[in-house]
Amino acid sequence: MTNKAIRLIWINPTKAIRHLISTKPGHGVLPLSVLYGIFLNVPGIFTISEDFELSILSSLLITVVLGGLLGLLVVYTRSCFLGLFARMFNLRAHGPNLRTAIAWSYIPEVVGLFLTSILVIVNYRIVSTVDAGSLTTIIALVPALITRFAFLPIGLISWIWTIILLIHTLAVVFHADRKRILYLLLAYSIAIEAPLHYLSSVFS
Repeated sequence: MTNKAIRLIWINPTKAIRHLISTKPGHGVLPLSVLYGIFLNVPGIFTISEDFELSILSSLLITVVLGGLLGLLVVYTRSCFLGLFARMFNLRAHGPNLRTAIAWSYIPEVVGLFLTSILVIVNYRIVSTVDAGSLTTIIALVPALITRFAFLPIGLISWIWTIILLIHTLAVVFHADRKRILYLLLAYSIAIEAPLHYLSSVFS
């Protein structure tokens, strides 16, 4: 991933995505997708460890491998479905360009997930210390509450920033104005993403 693109994606996503697709379409898609999948699943490390009686290291290894594969699956399937759905709006984009736009738009969410992963680990350590009797519940209450209440603002800010970047980057690859892209994303979310989330929740 180029340093120039990483800097620009935060302050000028339109220029950043133009730079990327004009120099090397698909650049950075693999590492960003893998990181997204890993950090998305880090909070489940302790659950895996307890449910399957595995060490934290083994759970982390499983999360890294399966989470990375899941991240790739999410980016590639989302780009495929979005590309097909966009044709209903008479919008077309080259596959590698679309994947680049989606993956690079995930950067704020990757950062947000990284921060929340740290909070999960800190909260787990606090709870473990209390259970072990090293700390009293009252002393541990303040940092535990801080970590818990920090989840919502971090998640919300990173999600909003990701949507903003996605609108800017998709406008470039689809050669459309941002208002049209916003309508596309709303329709796509209602028609495709919402039913998929519902089915995943039902069968999970």
